[in-house]
Amino acid sequence: MQLLDQDLQRLAAIRQGLQPLQDYLFRPVAETDGSQYDANEARRYRLLLALQCDRAEGDADLLVPLLQAETARHRMEAYQGLYPALALA
Repeated sequence: MQLLDQDLQRLAAIRQGLQPLQDYLFRPVAETDGSQYDANEARRYRLLLALQCDRAEGDADLLVPLLQAETARHRMEAYQGLYPALALA
């Protein structure tokens, strides 16, 4: 759990309304070569891991937008396989 301590604290802050969930949603960034990546992919993945370790009543309000963000990211990918974060969402 030590690896996720900071992410569990962020999750608690989101649940308390102290940190916006928007900071974890899909945010495409275009590279100069035309490719794109999701600027929040790693943060969202760690938040999803934290949610797996600390479930609470009302988490559906967090999980729905996170699942939508993962779905949007996967639609952007050239290879649209099942990435680990989508299985968590």
